[in-house]
Amino acid sequence: MEHNFEALRKQFPLLARKTYLNSGSYCALANSVRAAFEAYLEDRLLV
Repeated sequence: MEHNFEALRKQFPLLARKTYLNSGSYCALANSVRAAFEAYLEDRLLV
């Protein structure tokens, strides 16, 4: 199995300018996860 790590890293914009250290709290979010989270929050604010 071949992995395309460059394509995977592009899903996490934070990694282009920061070093991510797992602190057991929030993690670096992929673009798709961030968009879903923002949509969820927007939906909850309109209720």
